[in-house]
Amino acid sequence: REKTRGPIGLIGHMGLMGLIFALFLTFSRGTILVFVFVSFAFFIIRFFQLRIFYHSEERLAMGKRMIILALFFVIFSIVSALLVLPYFKTRFVEISITEEAIDLRFFYNKIAFEMIKEKPVLGIGAGNFAEHSREFPAFLRAANKLYNSGGLTGQEIPEWLYQPAHNIYLLVAAEIGVFGALIFVVFLLIRFIKGIRPIRPKELSGLVGPMIFLFAGFLVLGLNDHYFWTLQSGGIMFWLSLGLIDK
Repeated sequence: REKTRGPIGLIGHMGLMGLIFALFLTFSRGTILVFVFVSFAFFIIRFFQLRIFYHSEERLAMGKRMIILALFFVIFSIVSALLVLPYFKTRFVEISITEEAIDLRFFYNKIAFEMIKEKPVLGIGAGNFAEHSREFPAFLRAANKLYNSGGLTGQEIPEWLYQPAHNIYLLVAAEIGVFGALIFVVFLLIRFIKGIRPIRPKELSGLVGPMIFLFAGFLVLGLNDHYFWTLQSGGIMFWLSLGLIDK
């Protein structure tokens, strides 16, 4: 039994190294910050939960694994950041609220509010945000602003400018209406609350699982992007993590 753990553990750690490095290669500020914060919260909560139990071989073994995993996470996160440091500094140090990535997010959210006011009950229809955006003259003003700043060339509004709101909660409200969005949010909160184990579990199997932290991270990321609602891969990750909360 012990012989099979070695290779499996090594492959698992190598896979984790690859995932952490790939995450830093995305240079996505929101995703990296949420990943670090959620991981930190997981280790802290798990540590305090383990302290509740009396000393046992199982508890000590789990504690050692948690310490090793936490050290591995911290060290390789630092190594990954150092490997991409020049690009990392430009993304995390030189931040301005007027930069295109941030400015356009505010713009799309503003358009979402306009759509919600236009059709608050039934919405504009699921998946219709980008297409319905063509009816808003604000996109022409946004294109002119980008032309003047040197971000665009040409005369017509580029197709890539028509994007969904970078906030799944506003996007859902715009597409299926306010009531549909409320049902969506309430459903997620109920599942999230049910998935949280007691703070003082009676046995080790009652410890807070990692999936609840992953899903919490997804809920936070939903405030800043739309792929959990608009992309197939994002939807699979989101709903799969929700389904695995109780596992």
